[in-house]
Amino acid sequence: MSVTAARSCSETSRARSKKPEPSKRNSASQAEAAKQFHRGIDKERIRRAHHLWQRTYQPDGSRRPDDERQSLFAAEKLRCRLSLFYWLDNYAYVDNPKDPDPSRRRLPLKLWPRQLQLAEFLHEGFRSGRKRLVNKSREVGATWLAAHIIYWLWWTEPDFSALILSAKEKLVDDRTPKSVFGKLRFILDCQPAFLRPRVGDFHMRLQNLDNSSVVLGDSTSSNVGRSTRHSIVLADEWAHVPRANQQPIKIALESVARSWWKISTPSGRGDEFHTDWLLSRAEDKLELGWRTDPRRNEEWFDGLLRENGGHLTWDERAQEYDCSFAGVSGHRILRVDPKRLIYAEGDLPSDARNKWPVVGGMDFGSGPSLTVCAFAVIEWSDDGKEAPTVWVDSELYWQRRPASEIGREILAHLRLYAGSTWIVGDPAGRQKESDQESWESNLRAAGAPVHCLEPWFNQADAISETLTNLEQLASRGKLRIHERCQYLLECLESWTWDLPPGLPLELANKETIRPRKDTWSHGGDALRYLVGAVLRSPRPGQRLQSIDLEALLESLPQTPSRRISDMHRRVMGRW
Repeated sequence: MSVTAARSCSETSRARSKKPEPSKRNSASQAEAAKQFHRGIDKERIRRAHHLWQRTYQPDGSRRPDDERQSLFAAEKLRCRLSLFYWLDNYAYVDNPKDPDPSRRRLPLKLWPRQLQLAEFLHEGFRSGRKRLVNKSREVGATWLAAHIIYWLWWTEPDFSALILSAKEKLVDDRTPKSVFGKLRFILDCQPAFLRPRVGDFHMRLQNLDNSSVVLGDSTSSNVGRSTRHSIVLADEWAHVPRANQQPIKIALESVARSWWKISTPSGRGDEFHTDWLLSRAEDKLELGWRTDPRRNEEWFDGLLRENGGHLTWDERAQEYDCSFAGVSGHRILRVDPKRLIYAEGDLPSDARNKWPVVGGMDFGSGPSLTVCAFAVIEWSDDGKEAPTVWVDSELYWQRRPASEIGREILAHLRLYAGSTWIVGDPAGRQKESDQESWESNLRAAGAPVHCLEPWFNQADAISETLTNLEQLASRGKLRIHERCQYLLECLESWTWDLPPGLPLELANKETIRPRKDTWSHGGDALRYLVGAVLRSPRPGQRLQSIDLEALLESLPQTPSRRISDMHRRVMGRW
């Protein structure tokens, strides 16, 4: 393939600099969802008001006698004390300061399915004495719900003690519902008189005088909580506590709490919240993303971006709303949402691996760097005029492994596929390393059908074009990645531009910046080579023959390098 042919798609590089047409934030579907939400809230207000009215008034509207009312109140109080979820369903409220009408800012807390799972998850954590990690989106009510559960335990459990921590002291208690203690006071104020305990209210201290329960607050210093024991420690926005303080606080509170709840939006990789999330058992963690909120849809999510009229970059949106630990790792190269690309095993046609062409994209790394190969089955249109759908089906990666072993593993892996096979590699793989042969030569000698691309693919304009190809395929639903390819999915979120610290991407020279070379760049480049080569070649199925893998594997121990290379030329043809 010539450089001229490769540049025939040069118009795609210009498309990368164009911003997409702004979408309407208040689309018809989003507006209708908001109307349905408010109608549901109004119905819930009426239901709750009627629920209380029935305990005060007779069906004919006359006031019940005092002894009858007190009996009904006592029965209702007992139901609330016995069931957290009965109380939540009838007496839980949240504050909505965004509503311009002050009379409508007190919203009944009506749990949607994922919130109900969160409530059960946190409550069971307290009962079983296990820790709880919640990786959440903004504005999904996670902190409000945790505050309600702590309030209910403080009201119902004798000698209960909770410790509230947050990234800043004002987020613990500033006397407004923005802080956790402000939420607790708001919940208390929303309770009818017969459900309110006697309270001692101080700064960062809420005392239940009826049962000696207490909720305390503290700043995130390294000595927090050392001298006390608690039923629950709630670390709100734990990932945003200064990293230097996270480990000392964790050590100080290690044996202090019966159940430790860490609830936060992510703040990148490597902090205590991220590490704990990776190492914790599945039953001890729960993700609460924006897609669990029935008020939201994809149009709303797209409208958060700056290029669509919103206020967030891709990185900021990924962190704040999509529960992504990679969202703040830098300026992401690929502006795609990996969750939209994932497919499950049943989504791929059953005969695809046997009939469709198989293409591999490979990036090479020496020493501690990764060597990566991404395998995709290619779905071409019947006439071959439309862009193909690239189904990235599997991944292999190695570290500090010789080419002979890598080649054998590739051959063994290709047994999964019966279609014609074509693997393209990093152009740098043609170069000899020290006194050794090149990656391409060594892999071919080991039996792997690898052909390195032309040097153009690593030039600045080619990098821009092939990245645009990836984004365009993804936006059109023609790039799909199997859910088992976890490393490649991480690469889409974590691969960043190599920028000097503090330099905004908008001010960088687009002609000189390059992708950062790190753990994630190997998977990103493997995808770039794969897609770039597929889009710039004839349909592979029209000119490639299937490889007899069994024959290759059996011949390897006795076959010299030259003979294997000749075999490749006969099987693959001149690429």
